[in-house]
Amino acid sequence: MNLLIRLAWLAVWLGLLVCLALTLWLGIVGLTYPYQLDYGEGIVLWFARQLAHGQPIYLKPDGVPHASSNYPPVALVLSAALMPIFGEGYVGGRLLNFASALLVAALIYRVAHSETRARRAGALAALFFLGSPYIYHWIPLFRVDLIGLAFAFGGVYALWQWERRTMKDERRIAILYFFLFAFSFLLSLYTKHSLIAAPLAAFLALWQRERRLALTFAFALGALGGAL
Repeated sequence: MNLLIRLAWLAVWLGLLVCLALTLWLGIVGLTYPYQLDYGEGIVLWFARQLAHGQPIYLKPDGVPHASSNYPPVALVLSAALMPIFGEGYVGGRLLNFASALLVAALIYRVAHSETRARRAGALAALFFLGSPYIYHWIPLFRVDLIGLAFAFGGVYALWQWERRTMKDERRIAILYFFLFAFSFLLSLYTKHSLIAAPLAAFLALWQRERRLALTFAFALGALGGAL
């Protein structure tokens, strides 16, 4: 029985490592490919280049050039900021996307490892994320999704740290993490406006713990986001 269990675990690890290798290979190859790999990449690149040249990307639909960005600006601004280094192609945006996926995997490992006290559990959690078909499909592309996910999960990680610091009665550090997760969720929503699940889950988690704090978080996020 022990041998069967070990063989089963070996099959799991090998399968996840194969998926990891595929994900990393696609991400690295994408950085070297000069043309679009997905129909949406060219659109995102166009608006990032417009920002890099100081041009507006949110225009009325009744005039030339009949093009207005359907994404908030954070990922586009970050990509535009990298263009002086990597050129006005896809490299900068794809590198951001690739780094975002690796960052999320690292945070997943940190949370799982801390909660279980087992490195194997942390590694499995991170590998299940990186080996997901959704991730290896998106990781080589210049799109905003994984960049927004990195901000959203960064907010989740900061909320998790806030709760741990609160339980340890480390108030000053807890306040810092409160502002950090609120700001991370704001960045995620200004990267892709449909990334509402994480801040909504954060509100519900805070509501169960301290309703006044949950309302403060919701008001601050809504007011600052609306003002921007």
